[in-house]
Amino acid sequence: MAEGGWLGWNIETQVVVGNGELMVQNLAQLFFVIYNVQ
Repeated sequence: MAEGGWLGWNIETQVVVGNGELMVQNLAQLFFVIYNVQ
């Protein structure tokens, strides 16, 4: 039970981290576009 709980938490954390990375990439791209437009 504890192992399964840890595994579930670990997968959830990886998903959150993955989404965070996507968000950072999107923000970086957005700033890059804004910088080039100016």
